[in-house]
Amino acid sequence: RPSRSRPCRGRAPPPERMSAAMRRLVALAPRRGAPLAAHAAWRPSLAEPTARLARALSTCSAVVRTTAPVVRPMLPTASAQQRRRFAEAKAKKAEDAEAGQGKAEEADKTVEELQEDAAAQTADTSPTGGPPMGEEEPEAEEEQSPKELLESELKEAQEKLMTEKRELLHALAGFENDRKQHLTLREGRQRNALVNFAKEMVEVYDKFDELSHAEDVVANLSDSCKALSEGIVMTRGIFRKTLSDFGLEEVAPEKGAHLAKDRIESVGEVETEEVEPNLVAEVVRPGWIFEPSATHPTVIRKAQVKVARMGSATPPLPP
Repeated sequence: RPSRSRPCRGRAPPPERMSAAMRRLVALAPRRGAPLAAHAAWRPSLAEPTARLARALSTCSAVVRTTAPVVRPMLPTASAQQRRRFAEAKAKKAEDAEAGQGKAEEADKTVEELQEDAAAQTADTSPTGGPPMGEEEPEAEEEQSPKELLESELKEAQEKLMTEKRELLHALAGFENDRKQHLTLREGRQRNALVNFAKEMVEVYDKFDELSHAEDVVANLSDSCKALSEGIVMTRGIFRKTLSDFGLEEVAPEKGAHLAKDRIESVGEVETEEVEPNLVAEVVRPGWIFEPSATHPTVIRKAQVKVARMGSATPPLPP
C-alpha cells in the first residue's frame, strides 16, 4: 500500500493574494493522497523559483547598500522638541510594556504620527535637507537627559524674558520721550496764549492811562467829571497792580540810560546838552515785558524813546 504524505501543513493563502508564479506552483503541486512519485516529480520544479527569489534578494541588498549613503542624509532630521517628544513616546511605550497594560500599539501610533509630522515639516522647510553627496554622514545626536531638557527650556525662557524686557524698556523710553515732547508743546502753547492775552490787556491799560490824563488837557471840569476822572485813575491803579501780579512789568527807561535794542526802540532825536549823545533823553511811550526774571523773558512791547543829539537840528545858513 503506498504511503500518503502531507506536503503542506498550513492552509494556502487565497488566490487573489498569490503572485502569478505562486499560482502556477500551486496548480502543479500534487493533491493530498497523491503517490510519492508525484511529490518527487514536483520538487525539482521549485528549484527555479527559489533561485530566482535568491537573485532578487541579493539584488535588493545591493541596491540598499548602494543607495543608503545617499538616501539616509535626505531623511528628515528631528529638532530638539521633536526628539524630546520621541523620547517621551518611547518611555511611555517601555512603561506600558513593563506594566503589561497593553498600550504598546498606541505608543507606536504616536511615534508614527510624530515621525510623519517631522517629515512633513522638514519637507516644507528644506526638501533636500542633509549634506551633499560625497560628504560624511553627521553623527546622530545623543538623546538628552531630563536634566538637560529642563536646562535647555530654562535657557530658552530666560532668553525670551530678556528679549521681552528689552522691548519693554524701549517702549518705556519712547513713551517718556513722547511725554516730554508733549509737555514742551503744551507749555509753549500756554505761554503763547498768555502773551497774546497780555498784549490785549496792555492795550486796555493804555486806554485807561489816556483817560486818566484827560483832566490835564481839559480845564474847568465839573464835579461829576472830576469824580469820574478819580474813578478812572483808581481803576487804572488797580489794573496796573493786577498786571504786575501776573508777571507784566512796565519798561520806562530813565533819562540818560543806554539804548537796549531788545527792549527800547528809538523813534527820534532831541537836541539837548543835559545827557550825552545817543542816550535816552525822553520817553514817548513806555514798554511792557512778560516775566522779566525768567530765563527767556518775552517783550510784549518795546519802549519808544528819543535819544539825545548834540548841535542844532538844522545846519546854519551860509553867510
